[in-house]
Amino acid sequence: MKIPAMEFGIKAIYELHQQNIPTFATLCCSSIQGVMALEAGASYAVPFHFHMKDAGLDPVSTTRELVEYTRVSGKGKIMGAAHRTLEEFGYCMGQGVQAFTIDPNFITNGMMNDCVTKNLDIFLGGWESVFGEGVRILDLPR
Repeated sequence: MKIPAMEFGIKAIYELHQQNIPTFATLCCSSIQGVMALEAGASYAVPFHFHMKDAGLDPVSTTRELVEYTRVSGKGKIMGAAHRTLEEFGYCMGQGVQAFTIDPNFITNGMMNDCVTKNLDIFLGGWESVFGEGVRILDLPR
């Protein structure tokens, strides 16, 4: 269940945790929000990267601090959300964020870049030279 990491939300997270209901503490824009939510029993604290950035806050430090808190305390996990660039996504992944919310278009765009397309053409050329033009892996004998 998604619950904002605000005072009333922290109370709700605590009550739901007592009933073994998993929660996602959303709208985490500071380390204290995430820590309080995790202490209340949130399954995940969810820092919103670009929302923090737009507000002049430091999403990089907040994410790093929350990941470190989960490592030390053993409480909950961190889910990265609202990334605008592959660099932001990669940073969070490198910090040890355990889950992400990602726009499907972001994934597609992130997988199709000049390096991939250039080498895909080389791969397809090699594949077709061995198996024939238009042959898919499902077309091969088993």
